Parts: sequence; structure tokens; C-alpha cells
Amino acid sequence: MKDLDKTKAQLIKELQETRQELISVTALKSAEASKHKQIKNILLESPERLDFFVENSPLAIIEWDSNFVVTKWTGNSEKIFGWSSDETIGISVMDLNMIYETDISIVQNSIDMLTHGINTHVVSINRNYRKDKKIIYCEWHNTALKDQNGNLLYVLSEVLDITDRKRTEEELIKAKEKAEESDRLKTAFIANMSHEIRTPMNGILGFAELLKEPNLSGEEQHEYIKIIEKSGARMLNIINDIIDISKIESGLIKVNINESNINSQIDYIYTFFKPEVERKGMKLIRRSSLPDKEAIIKTDREKLFAILTNLVMNAIKYSEQGSIEFGYEKKYEYLEFYVKDSGIGIKKERLTAIFERFVQEDISDVKARQGAGLGLTITKSYVEMLGGEIWVESEIGVGSTFYFTIPFDKAEDNQLIHWKRSIKNHIGHVANLKILIVEDDEISEYLVNEGVKIFGKEILKATTGDQAIETCRNNSDIDLVLMDIQLPILNGYEATQQIRQFNKDVVIIAQTAYGLFGDREKAIKAGCNDYLSKPIDKSELHSLISKHCKIKDCIERIGLQIL
Repeated sequence: MKDLDKTKAQLIKELQETRQELISVTALKSAEASKHKQIKNILLESPERLDFFVENSPLAIIEWDSNFVVTKWTGNSEKIFGWSSDETIGISVMDLNMIYETDISIVQNSIDMLTHGINTHVVSINRNYRKDKKIIYCEWHNTALKDQNGNLLYVLSEVLDITDRKRTEEELIKAKEKAEESDRLKTAFIANMSHEIRTPMNGILGFAELLKEPNLSGEEQHEYIKIIEKSGARMLNIINDIIDISKIESGLIKVNINESNINSQIDYIYTFFKPEVERKGMKLIRRSSLPDKEAIIKTDREKLFAILTNLVMNAIKYSEQGSIEFGYEKKYEYLEFYVKDSGIGIKKERLTAIFERFVQEDISDVKARQGAGLGLTITKSYVEMLGGEIWVESEIGVGSTFYFTIPFDKAEDNQLIHWKRSIKNHIGHVANLKILIVEDDEISEYLVNEGVKIFGKEILKATTGDQAIETCRNNSDIDLVLMDIQLPILNGYEATQQIRQFNKDVVIIAQTAYGLFGDREKAIKAGCNDYLSKPIDKSELHSLISKHCKIKDCIERIGLQIL
């Protein structure tokens, strides 16, 4: 019984405590409500306080009547649009010419919704002119005040300048589109490269297999070998393009300015491509506007040659009839070169894009011609390195003309030029050379041997740098060393440096499969006379041997020293 009385007393106590808490909460809420009511009354009783908040709003607050006449111009209106309230109140919004022409329909649609529809609040985004005619993007929150019959009396517009936000959105959209385009080009490039690599490989491996067939006629063998050579050249061109574009993007390619006869380059390119053009039933035309004496300029001869070669090759690729013409004219302080074809032409909207990486005139076209789409990118980079610019004019079905400029930096007509010409005019055939081939790869050694045997009275072999040094030490009458760079133990650079310590006169030509920027300079610095990158082109090899051994022979005959 005592326990029951105790429990009852505790419940009464807890109920009393709970009642007290409820009284406290009710009093607090009542106080807060009273405070809010007090603030509201203060604002209502003190319009100047409400005006303070309006005037300092980050929004432009504009009130206009049913005739579009401004009745209030406050808040951030002057900062956003440039007009003061004195310049706007009593003026029609239309007379301010603040609406961007092509966005007038957006504004009119908002007005129609407020005037004739059931909407009392409409949000729109459109472009506006500031007083200074600068274009800005604005987000308009329009609230309509109507009479009891639904007629529009006033519109209160709260306007936010969203120009920065809009530009950020546009930049993001452009970045997204660029990324998508880049992804499309990369996908197309991978597909194109797969085709470009597999096609010549098919020719090389397929016809190499066919050469094993018994009872082939000499004519068939010759034809198969020609196809293998052509396929190999095509694959090498792809590899070279990829390496070149990588060097350009890495900033590894430097400009090597020296004296060059541009007429000679034009003549060489004409002679080289003439048979190929004529096989297509077309005509190749060359134009040189300067006499030989004035055509010797200072430029990077190799890059100029690459530019002209790429453009002529491109013209041949995209032309099936008519003619191809190339040449140059002197214009003020520049030489303007051109390559004109009667090919398929280029769409107007693609005239800039074709100079981008991996882009052909239409890379998605199933009939896109062979090539990685890097040639014109490399060409443009080389032109800009030489201080010029490149552009194209074209018409579909009529043809294209590529133009590029380089500075006309005329070389001095000095004794060195005459000396070179004298050597060129008095040299004879190179033969009876004692040659050392330094090569650790059996196939490469066999190939080099076959390439130089027409020059050699005796051919020696070495497979390491140490053997090369020892052979040269024991054969002081060696005329030519073909030095592989990548050798076991002692590489070709080190071997050359040691050979030069006891033999300054022997001609040493470096050969390497790396073919990267700086290899030539490293070879020359080590003491080599010249440099070849693998795969070795037979005609280039013969040209270098003739060049260095003829010059050496001529110098010895006329009593000069090699510098």
C-alpha cells in the first residue's frame, strides 16, 4: 500500500514538471511571435527601412506599367545596366533599346504570358544592352500586379546579371564539344592508323610469302619486290609522320639555318615527282621567279624541302586529272610559294580544320585517302618555325592552291659557295674504297654490305666498338667507316671518338635505328662526318658516300685541307 502511494506521488510530481515545461515553451513561442510581429510593424511603419533593403539589393529592381513605362528604377539597376533612375523613370523600356535584337521574341513571350495568361510570375533569360552597348546576360524574375478584372497594372522585375555564369557555361559547352571532337578524331585516327599499318604490312608479308613460290618468272619476282618496296616506303612514311609530330609537340625540333638554293630544290622536287604525276596522265609544272644567283637564301633547307614535298604529295594524292603546278614568287621581304592542283577540292568549312592533327578533308569519309592525317599539321608547324604562314584556297570539283611564305633572307655570294661549285664541277666517280662496316646485327650488316659493294675494293667487318677501333688502328688506309651507334660494350659515339684520336681523315658515317632529334648533332660532335637513320635508303647512302669521298678526293687533289 505504501509502495502504491509512493508511485502516485511520483506521477503527480512528473505531471507538474511537464506542465511547467509546456508553459515555458508556450511563453517562448509567444515571445518570438511577438518579436516577428514587432519587426513587421516596424517595417510597415518605417518605409524608409524597406527602401534601404531595396536600394542595397544585389538585384536590379525595376517597376514598369502596362505601357512599359518605367516607374521605379532602383536596387542594383544603375550598376547592372548603366542608366541612372533620372534617365529611365518615365521612359518606355523599348525606347531605352536595352533588349538584344535576336532576343526580343523571348521578352515579348514573357510579356504576353503576364498580360494575357493566368501567370503572375514569369522567369526568362535573355541578352541585354547596357548603356555603353556592352552585351550582358540577365535573368529576369517578373511578377505581375493585376486588377480584379485581370488587367495588368504593373510589373515588378528583379534582374540578376548572370553574364559570368553564362560565359562559364558556354566555355564548358565548348570544352565538352572540343573533347567530344577530340575523342571522335582519336577514334577515327586509331581506325585509320590500323588500316594504314595493316595495309602495307599485308603487302610486305603477303608478297614476301609469294616470293617463296617455285617457278616464278623473273617478271613476277620483280613485280612482287616492287610491291614490297612500295609497301615498306608507305609504312616508313607513317612512322616518320608520327615521330615528327611527337617531336614538334615536345618542342624538340630546332631550326637549322644555312644557305640553300631554292631553284635547285624546286628542280629536284620536279624531277623526283614528274614520273609519278605522268603515270596518272597528268602534267607537272614548275615556276621559279629568281635567277640562280639570287635564289640562294638563308633558311632551314630540310624543312623547306619537307614542306614542298608534303604539299606536292598531297596534290598528287587528291588529283586524278589535269595538272599540278608549284613554284614561288618574291613579294616584298618574303618568298611566297604555292602548290596548285586540279583535284577534288576542299569544303569551305574545312579549310582551317585540315591543318589540325589527324584530320583529312573528311576523316569520316569511307573514301578518305591513305595517310595518317598528319602531313599538313607538320607542314604548318615547319612553316611557322621558319617565320612564315600557310593558307589554302579551294573550290569543290575545281582544285586547291596551298600558299606559304618564308622570309627572303638573301645569302652572301661568298667564296665558300664558289668553292662548293668548283668541287661539284670537278669531281669524278667514287670507287675503289676500303670500307669498314661496323654492325652487330647480321641482317643490317648484310644489307649495308650489298648497298656499298659497288664502291669498295675491300670491305672489312666489325661487330663491336672495340673491334672497330682495332681494325682502324691496323688499317690506316681505310677510306670509309659505316658506324652503327647501338653497339655492345662500347657504343658508336665512343668508338668514333677514340678513332679520331689517331685518324683524323677517315670518313665516318653514323647509322642508327633511333632517328630522334639530337642524334645527328651527337654524331657530328663525336667526330662523324654525317649521319643516316635506319631503315637506310640506298640512294641516300650512295649520295652521302659520293658527297664525302668525292669532296675528300677533290680537296686532296687541289691541295686544300678539310676544315
